[in-house]
Amino acid sequence: MKDIEKITNIYESYQYTLEKTGDNFAVFSLGAGIYPGVDILISENISLEDYNNIRRAYSDAGYATNKVEFHTIEELEISLFTQFFKPQYSREKLLSHYREYTDGVMKPYIQSNGVKPEYKYIEVSYTFEEDFTPMVSSTKLVDKLYNLFDENKSKLIIVEAPAGFGKTSTAYELVARLCSDSSIRRPFFMELAKDRSATTFRYLLLSQIEKNFQTQLKNDIVIKNIKSGRIPLIIDGFDELLSKDLDCGQGKVHFEEVETMLSTIADLLTDKTKIILTTRKTAIFSGDRFIEWYFSQQEKGNNFSIARIQLMDPTPNDWLSKEQIEMLPDNISRINNPVLLSYLRYTPKEKFISFTNPDILVKSYFDFLFKREIDRQSLPFKAIEQRYILGNLAAYFAACDITADNRTDVLDAILTLSYSMIEDACSTDRDDRSLANTLANHALLDRHASGKVGFINDYVFGSLLGWSFLDKKEGVELIETLSTRTADKLIEACSVWAKDNRIELAKALYELKSLPLVVELGIDRFLFGKIIHKFNRLNLADEEFVGLSFDGDGFFDNCTFTKCTFLECVLDFNKISNCTFIACIFQDNEIVGTNETCFFYDGNPCEEEEIIDVTNSYENDSKEDFIELDKRILGLFYRKGSLNTRINRISTITDLLNEDYERKVILKRIERLVKNDYIITNGDNAWIRKAGSDYYNTLK
Repeated sequence: MKDIEKITNIYESYQYTLEKTGDNFAVFSLGAGIYPGVDILISENISLEDYNNIRRAYSDAGYATNKVEFHTIEELEISLFTQFFKPQYSREKLLSHYREYTDGVMKPYIQSNGVKPEYKYIEVSYTFEEDFTPMVSSTKLVDKLYNLFDENKSKLIIVEAPAGFGKTSTAYELVARLCSDSSIRRPFFMELAKDRSATTFRYLLLSQIEKNFQTQLKNDIVIKNIKSGRIPLIIDGFDELLSKDLDCGQGKVHFEEVETMLSTIADLLTDKTKIILTTRKTAIFSGDRFIEWYFSQQEKGNNFSIARIQLMDPTPNDWLSKEQIEMLPDNISRINNPVLLSYLRYTPKEKFISFTNPDILVKSYFDFLFKREIDRQSLPFKAIEQRYILGNLAAYFAACDITADNRTDVLDAILTLSYSMIEDACSTDRDDRSLANTLANHALLDRHASGKVGFINDYVFGSLLGWSFLDKKEGVELIETLSTRTADKLIEACSVWAKDNRIELAKALYELKSLPLVVELGIDRFLFGKIIHKFNRLNLADEEFVGLSFDGDGFFDNCTFTKCTFLECVLDFNKISNCTFIACIFQDNEIVGTNETCFFYDGNPCEEEEIIDVTNSYENDSKEDFIELDKRILGLFYRKGSLNTRINRISTITDLLNEDYERKVILKRIERLVKNDYIITNGDNAWIRKAGSDYYNTLK
């Protein structure tokens, strides 16, 4: 039979055994148990008599027979995939899971008459880059992701956003879209926040394959179809696998931890694989170590591309009608929290008038949930008491730096930290353990597939933790410091509070020990609303500074800002010194002082100051000084004593050459090298192109 070697490889991957082959047929058997079967593959020129003789021989031997006619190898592969993976049935199950998720999202908004508002996914703005090159895209987010999955090449897609800003909803929406089209793809959806049953990503992947694919085949066939693109892999909450200190300025030290996970993913990225990771914003995927890892994979022959999408902050314009927005006071109309925007979206218009400040809005949201719980579970606790008890539990989670815990441990924590309040509510029908058990079923808590209990979302966790600090609850006494990931959730949730409460919380947080520097900066930015502390040698990337100002002794010194946006800020260059700004965006800022000690590449808040004499060098690249500078810049992309190139940083290059050249001259030459396609840059990261290597060889 034609192409018998390819056909045999396909069938053997599904654990068939080649029994017999001829010029116009092949027989493959599966199973040696009670119900063995054979596939009889035939070509067009086989006679009916010959086929019947083959079928009869195997039927008489006790085999169930299946006649297989096909025209192409791809058609045969699709037939076997459909037979074993039953994509239509699996897609219906995933759509059912999607509906369960959306029902859960809408559950808090069911009206007293039982009417549930219709769920609608809210599109958000995003930035997009492919293979570290920023691209312009006006396509809606889910459409963009779907189109990337349709491309005929292997691709790793990274979707980043702060906690609670729509990553999971976006992942579910993509799954629903993939399950509703006319293809035979069978999406594989992993929710890491709900399953940490394995200690390494590889074993977690294999564990999830066993749970998600009801087949007796080996994992190899699932992985093969992931690589073929028939099983797109969507991994939601990749950051759940990262260590708690990974983003505390220690990216280089800990990249090995991520590299192991990424190497497992890279092994899958062949042929037409599509893998999407959703993760909170992290320096990992914008750092030079990640870019070096990517190019090292290319050198090994793993020819996949990387798409990186960052979700922008949502706005009331995304969520609310024009009429609703006009009813909101100015101090609420800039709220960018999806949870509160969702609450506002489904709040009756007549209630809008009561939201005169953010604290009233937040209190209304939680009271709404707490009062529903009193009715749902006959809880004998007022709203303020529920807030107190769950705030203690949030503090316990923060002290342990966990997002969920075993149910028995959650019960013990509730009883221990809020015992007096629970004891006062006991009755002959409900003892303290019974009440604690009821509280563990609270609507603000979520039971994970692993059996652990955590908070329903990061906003709820962060808000309750913030109140526990203000109320000086028992649980706060357990907290000595906060990890970056816990602090992010706390600060993000409480940044919408009114000023007095934000300042009180900030002061309480500064009493903790050994806060990471990035956490201190977050407290200044989002709670104090201004920079009041000294920050030295910080590297910040992809941050948005809105309304930034300085107070007292606050200043930035020797910091690097990469691809950051400064909007409506007071940029006081008396308090910003020796800082480097790379590919930053400046809009509607007030400039104070002069920026003579700072350095700008690809963007300047004072554009007129950027025009300097070295631009004349564009017309005279042969000038000896500039040839020597080009040689030294390009030489820094080579490893010492080696012909192998490496990633470098613009800020590092300027530091190394600053003794002999002015920074502005260096940056202008880098711009010229980029314009000539000798090097390529992405923020602070830069690497040399082949044309750049050829040019460098002419200079040596």
